[in-house]
Amino acid sequence: MVWKIDYFCGQIWNEAGLPEPTFVSEQGAVVVTIKYQKKADGELNGELNGELNGELNNSQKRTFEFVKSHLGCTAAEISEQLGVPFSTIDKHIRVLIAKGLIERRGSKKTGGYYAQNLNNKIN
Repeated sequence: MVWKIDYFCGQIWNEAGLPEPTFVSEQGAVVVTIKYQKKADGELNGELNGELNGELNNSQKRTFEFVKSHLGCTAAEISEQLGVPFSTIDKHIRVLIAKGLIERRGSKKTGGYYAQNLNNKIN
């Protein structure tokens, strides 16, 4: 049984370019060890969302670019124009504010978002 699992999963991992997992039968159970592989630049396989290393992810960059070109926009407008769920835009806005890239001006009802420094370089 372990051999069949090992053979099948090993093929999948090889096709994906990942190190093969190891399978060991111990006391009636199968123990699987899955290793990850680092890319040459230090990132794990797969796309990092950017927040792990302090950078903005692509969706956050799009949100920032929208605010830069639509001063005073609301989260609802950003969500509608970019086709991104409101809850996601709300999270992006919180990240952008925390990084000092945008600020909210005005009241909750009539206010909007503004880029704080149009010369800011985004990673």
